[in-house]
Amino acid sequence: MKAGGKVAIRTVYWLNLPSGQSAAPVTESWIIKGKGISPVTLGPTRGEYEGGKREATWDFVVPEGGDLGTYMIEHKVQTGSSSDTGKSRFIVSS
Repeated sequence: MKAGGKVAIRTVYWLNLPSGQSAAPVTESWIIKGKGISPVTLGPTRGEYEGGKREATWDFVVPEGGDLGTYMIEHKVQTGSSSDTGKSRFIVSS
């Protein structure tokens, strides 16, 4: 990835609901972390979703003039008091 390039974040998860419940309020968010930067939160997005396989996406542009190196994206999905996180990485090079 080069500075100025677009990163497409994709989070795929299963929303398992209790028997008899057809939908639940869900919050999806992403935090970008890297050496020399303060964490950047993208989102959150919120919605009322049916149970089953879900996909959330968020696109952003890598800022010009940022540090080269590896950055981590923490994906977070939350409903009620339950949440789950995943991690992915991208590398900014010259």
